[in-house]
Amino acid sequence: MFLILNAASRINTFQNIVGRDTNAGVFYDVNCDANSVSLDAWQALPGDTDGDRDVDVTDFQVCRLSFQTSGTLFGWIDGNFDNEKNVDITDFELILLNFAPLGYGAAVGPSAPIYAVPEPTGNAIGFLTGFLLLIYRFGACAPQRQE
Repeated sequence: MFLILNAASRINTFQNIVGRDTNAGVFYDVNCDANSVSLDAWQALPGDTDGDRDVDVTDFQVCRLSFQTSGTLFGWIDGNFDNEKNVDITDFELILLNFAPLGYGAAVGPSAPIYAVPEPTGNAIGFLTGFLLLIYRFGACAPQRQE
């Protein structure tokens, strides 16, 4: 956190705050209280175009609208996460790798939350049941037809 202003008192509020990003995936939040103004800066995960600490369908839509394989100079907020000045399939892969519609929290990197991956138990049970039914139907346990 960076303290920008500290005073005995403050009158009125900011009329507007322009921008929240440096166009390199570093976003900042401006915090105001009765006596101070501070700035929190943080690095977004590749895929988070709007700096809302999640990678979701909204971010995908931004990339989709900016998709070009060459030509235009795009920044982070347009979906260019690899700094190649365009939005291409590599940027979509980064959305896929970091997809977290419920949010990835304030921490990024080794301290970021790890999302649980569903275990394949349900698929294994389904496969085993199907396999046993096939053995029963066509295997040694199949009822013998009498002619």
